[in-house]
Amino acid sequence: MASGLTRKILIVDDNMNMSSLLREILEVFDFEGVNVESGEKALDNLKSDQYDMVITDLKMPGMSGEELFGAVKQDYPEMPVVVITGYSVSSPETQQILSKADGFLHKPFKVTDVEGLLKDVLKV
Repeated sequence: MASGLTRKILIVDDNMNMSSLLREILEVFDFEGVNVESGEKALDNLKSDQYDMVITDLKMPGMSGEELFGAVKQDYPEMPVVVITGYSVSSPETQQILSKADGFLHKPFKVTDVEGLLKDVLKV
């Protein structure tokens, strides 16, 4: 285990089925996934707890994943932020955020996709 890891990942997705699945996959790799359904709740959680990474859906009601990404990077510049989307990744807006993100998961994702992400982003 890399030094400094708390082994906690904040999962932000308004689809609780998707975030629950991701939490279960993270548990396979000894990470605790904490699910919230909005960007606003994610920012509250980041103020009150320590996380190794944020995984956020791009399309959510209220604060979008892109807005959350900007807020996290402004307040926690070292925090890795991974983007999840089930939408086309070819739009200019999506390409712009993906170019800044620390990682990317396309829905539907597999266990091996999450494992590769943890290795690439958190070096586990």
